Parts: sequence; structure tokens; C-alpha cells
Amino acid sequence: MILRPALSAMLATGLAVPEKPCLVLSRPAIVRAQSIEFSKHMLLGMPVTMGMFGKRKSSAISYINSVAQWPADSLGVPTHQVGDLIVIVAWNSDGSSAPTVPAGFVTARSQSTTPWALSIGYRIATTTTTTSGTWTNATSLAIAVYRGAIAVGAATGRTSGNTSTLTWDSLTLTNNNWGTSWVAGLASVFNTASGTPNAPSGRTSRLNSNYSRWWDTNGAFTGNYASQSVSMNSQSYASAVIEIVSR
Repeated sequence: MILRPALSAMLATGLAVPEKPCLVLSRPAIVRAQSIEFSKHMLLGMPVTMGMFGKRKSSAISYINSVAQWPADSLGVPTHQVGDLIVIVAWNSDGSSAPTVPAGFVTARSQSTTPWALSIGYRIATTTTTTSGTWTNATSLAIAVYRGAIAVGAATGRTSGNTSTLTWDSLTLTNNNWGTSWVAGLASVFNTASGTPNAPSGRTSRLNSNYSRWWDTNGAFTGNYASQSVSMNSQSYASAVIEIVSR
């Protein structure tokens, strides 16, 4: 707004008066190209905060518990909280058909092979009493609970007849460049004549019972998982390697 004294002064000096009202800024607003460049470089040099321009920050995964039983087609889930990831591996010793993944679980892998068949499923616990359901055609189950995880990514399974070498297959992780997923695995032998299989080299043993062993990397794993083997008395077995994906 132009004040009356200022208007009178403008007329007295012969200055032109704008035809339309205009705003009068207390300070000139001058934008120079150099200022734009400076602002751009200053912004690029600022630390990334509150997730700006950065990748999603993942929650840390933690192992809670695991259990296995042979024979079984259903099994009590270890103590868990709402939001925990429940992973179940089910297998049978005849290879006729893969165990059926019950409703509420997502199938990560299912294979019918001789001499054994297996299925891998997972779900997020919706209560503190989430059940395993019944895995039709299964003769054995193993269950593991992880916190800070949201899904099973890649998964692979292997079965073999009489052999003195137990092998876990290699695994190409879905998040192999992020370094946020864990790798977990299971091995189970036909009977105790072989003893409970050892965890692969450098891996944390989580369960040692009922002919089975559960293990994991106990931390984020970057890259793809290489196949590993352990020696045992000649026996048939089933093994699985599983990617645990963080939130």
C-alpha cells in the first residue's frame, strides 16, 4: 500500500504512479542465479535426516526361540508376541507329496522329492497364541520365531538318501545388497544313528533336539549364501536354507 505523503512526493517530483495498486516490500527480494546455485549445493551437502532421500531404515532382527518334533503334523508355537515372524518347516520321509501349508500361512517353498518331501511356510503372529495349524502329510515339524522380521524371502530345500555328507544349498537372497536379512537353516536326519547334525561353520546353533538342528547367521548377511556341508554317519536327511527379511 502506498501512503499519502509518499504519493504527494511522487507527484511533486514527476515520478510515474503505477496504474494498479502494488505491494511494497520492506526489503527488496532479489533472486540471482548464483543464489540458486548456492542453495542447490548447500542442500546437497546437508546430512540426510529423518529418512530424506535415504533408503528405508530396517528394524533389527532378533531370534526368539525354536522347537522341533518328530513325529508331528502340528506343534505348539514357542512363546511369541503380536507381530513376530513364525517360520515353519515341515517334512515327511516318504517323498510321496509335500506337506500341505495350512490356511493363514504363506508358502515359501514346497517340493516333492525322493526320498523326502518338504514345505516351508510363514506368517506374522496376530495374537500371543498363534498356532501352527495342521500340516497334512507331514511327519515332522520345526518352528522358529523371529522379532523385527516381516517375511521369508528366498528359501531352498534339499533331501538326500543314504550319505555321509549333509549339505545346505546355496541361496540367492532377495535383499542381498541391503545387508539387512538374516539367513537361517534347518537340518534333520532320519534317526539318531547319525546324531543331531551340526550347524554349518560360523553359524549360531539354535536348536539341538529330536534329530533336528535349527541355526542362523545371528546377524545381517550381505551377498548370497554359499552352500555348506558337514560330515555325519551315513543316513538320509532333509535340509532347508531360509532368508529372514527385516521390517
